[in-house]
Amino acid sequence: MLYLGGGGDIETSIEIDTAFFANLSDNAKILYIPVACDFTSYENCYQWFSGLVGEYLKSAQIEMMYDTVVSFDDYDAIYIGGGNTYKLLDYVVKNNLKNEFIKFLSANKHIFGGSAGAIIFGSDISTVVEEKENYADNRALDMVKGFAIRCHYESKDDDVFIKISNNIKKPLISLPEDGGLIIGENHFKVIGSVYKFNNGLKKKLIDEWAFTSNNKNLLTLILSGDKKATSSAFNLYKTANKPIPEVGDITLLISSNNTPQAMIINTKISVVPFSQATIEMAELEGEGNKTLEYWTATHFEFFTNECNKHNLSFNKNDLIVFEEFDIISANKKLISKELGKDYDKVNKKYFDIRENYEHRT
Repeated sequence: MLYLGGGGDIETSIEIDTAFFANLSDNAKILYIPVACDFTSYENCYQWFSGLVGEYLKSAQIEMMYDTVVSFDDYDAIYIGGGNTYKLLDYVVKNNLKNEFIKFLSANKHIFGGSAGAIIFGSDISTVVEEKENYADNRALDMVKGFAIRCHYESKDDDVFIKISNNIKKPLISLPEDGGLIIGENHFKVIGSVYKFNNGLKKKLIDEWAFTSNNKNLLTLILSGDKKATSSAFNLYKTANKPIPEVGDITLLISSNNTPQAMIINTKISVVPFSQATIEMAELEGEGNKTLEYWTATHFEFFTNECNKHNLSFNKNDLIVFEEFDIISANKKLISKELGKDYDKVNKKYFDIRENYEHRT
């Protein structure tokens, strides 16, 4: 997954940092790219990053890359630090690292970009034109759905962000120092108060849950009203050190072609042993013939496979998280207006929600 942080210090960025490091083992091998760094030397950058890693991992191996490019194959994660965005992008482009980043992410590994390290993944780095040096082209890596990015956002800067978006003629995402985005192949998770600026308007981003061709039937069931609940294995949250979903969480459902389809809100959360699932739960999930026998057979196989991906076992006494939800809106014309609302109930904590429907069924 791709983690984009707003550029806060160790204390400020704790939420997105925790989400990133929670996916790494204590002895993970991390490649640190400090090219943008504005410290007096890369050694000072290394000392800073070592301190950050030490807050989360006991015996991680850290290696730096700032000159000669090395193969990414042997690393578990990549961390790209902040500083001068143009200097960093120049290095990335000259060494054709975009393709390497894509390959790395496709292998289900993790990349963190902080501040400048986040901005380069957007569509345009003239969002920080004040940093411009000798890099002639403003085009960035464009790996965030066509959005440009600017970090260190504060609400007092709204006029600045609107002006920048108008100037570059592209939608702009604002990342606060205590927030960020976590982006998977078919979803993104919002941390903190993240906004998009476009056509002179400011709208709050919320989580997106995309349906691929493999699970589009689930979207059909939700939109028809047959599916009113979803479930996941509790141990997947526990192992990743992530809190489970909560009542009031709001999620945008999008199709495989990135078209918004509906918005849902969690109304009830239950944590129960798999063996104690009921016919009522099977009916709420609305899949197959809606019998408990069908639900038990298909879900046991699904949870077992998902846990195996994370080197976990699953048995019938293990806990599951059962989420019941209501549709807020299935009117596509109204959804864009709804997204402009500042939802007080949206959970600001990171949790593994709607992740390409990866852990849910």
